[in-house]
Amino acid sequence: MNILIVDDNVNVRHMIKEMLADFVNEIYECSDGLSAVEFYQKYQPDVVLMDIKMKKLNGLLATERIMRIDAKAKVIIVSNYDDDFMRTETKRIGAIQYFKKEDIHKLPEYIKVISKN
Repeated sequence: MNILIVDDNVNVRHMIKEMLADFVNEIYECSDGLSAVEFYQKYQPDVVLMDIKMKKLNGLLATERIMRIDAKAKVIIVSNYDDDFMRTETKRIGAIQYFKKEDIHKLPEYIKVISKN
């Protein structure tokens, strides 16, 4: 399984990378939505972990563009924001799940489950 972590905070990317290292083949990183879209178009990783608030292109717009490239893309939003609008919007654009960063410890188990599908 190949995963793309998209977050402007290098510490968050590093933490997620450490959590997933034992069962993921390749882990790639991008610091903004624009480079994430370009990376996805070129390499099509199995799962994308996408932050929302980033420079150049936010995670919602980046997810929307990725879904236009590949309607079956598995994008998981990982964000500090937690309100009904954000959750509704991420579903509307095609993200498969929404995790608050405070619940990031639940990511590995969820990714193991979706990797079987």
